Amino acid sequence: MQKSGTNVVEGVTDFYNLIDRSGLLDEEKINETKNNLFNQAESNKENKEDTNNLINKEDKKDSDFFSYNIEGLDPRKNIFNYNPKGEVNIDKDFGNFELNAGVDASLKTGINPNYNIGFNNKNLNLDYGDGGFKGNFNKEFGENANLNISARNGDFNPSFDTSILGTDFEVDKNRANIAKNFLNDKVNVNIAQNFDGGTDISGTYTGDNNLRATINPNEFLLSKTYQAGGGDLTLSGKVPFDGGATGQVNYERELGPGELNVFYNPNDYGFNYNFLNRKF
Repeated sequence: MQKSGTNVVEGVTDFYNLIDRSGLLDEEKINETKNNLFNQAESNKENKEDTNNLINKEDKKDSDFFSYNIEGLDPRKNIFNYNPKGEVNIDKDFGNFELNAGVDASLKTGINPNYNIGFNNKNLNLDYGDGGFKGNFNKEFGENANLNISARNGDFNPSFDTSILGTDFEVDKNRANIAKNFLNDKVNVNIAQNFDGGTDISGTYTGDNNLRATINPNEFLLSKTYQAGGGDLTLSGKVPFDGGATGQVNYERELGPGELNVFYNPNDYGFNYNFLNRKF
């Protein structure tokens, strides 16, 4: 029975055993024959595979959930950087459950296992693995109420939000927040009560012609955008209630194949040209 060079060990062994049982070769001839057969099989194998002195097996699957990858097994090239690598992966779904596990290893980095077990349905997502535990639960009540609970490594953060008569309510473990729009949504008032004792109140007015004004306990902000020279000119100012008003100018316009931006603020001024997402 003839053996392919791709199965070196089995082919050489069977052929050698056949010759040995015949009793025609002495020990010296046997060793010489074994070496010749092995070298020939290796040569046949290398001629059939374009490996560049590298044996690669990528994403080989022995079943519908098991795969492996091995590379760099031949140390004859660049032996001082010899670093064969391998990995084994298992990936399988069992209804709502999902299992992912694997091991990757090399001579230089050692063995690194990884795993993850997950459960997922419409409202609940749970994951546990080498990165720890994380989960999320979400439930809608009608059209205007939503309960959400997120968790990560023992840190739980429940939150609830709803909307009643045009007023948005939201509460989590850190604070409660109420937001209300007036004057056809031109005015928004937001009140946040932090459970550590602080209260944040802010109001925003969005008017015609790109006018926007915001006031909070710390400062007053005002900005307006004009159409000028084929671009957008935005003038904005900030007035902190502890003093020290500042202003800012920003101009943007499409110019040629890119966009020109000219800016001025108390800390910096200048211009840049954005061409193919690169600024000059």
